[in-house]
Amino acid sequence: MFEFRFSQVLTQVYVTMSYSAGLPVLYLVSTISFFLTYWTDKFLFIYYYKNPPNYTMAMAEKTVQLMKYSLIFHFIVGFCMLSNSQILTSSSQNKMDDYVENNEYYIFS
Repeated sequence: MFEFRFSQVLTQVYVTMSYSAGLPVLYLVSTISFFLTYWTDKFLFIYYYKNPPNYTMAMAEKTVQLMKYSLIFHFIVGFCMLSNSQILTSSSQNKMDDYVENNEYYIFS
């Protein structure tokens, strides 16, 4: 049970950190998901599970170590998303480019 929960949490952290630069709503979705996961697990531990198996802290420590790398992925994927001109184009930048191309002289030349 715990090994599946740790893998789900780790996957969710990596997906959120990887794509949140382009989709900021993922922070909200992940927060809600973590909140619901916490309370569901707490309810199940109190009312449903009888004797939990004996786990050491090794799995939790390894998960925390792996979560540190999600920050690196966040920067790499965020840089790729934000620096790609095909993904993020603004209409004002397009208008300015059209204006500069259509005029014969520049103001600051």
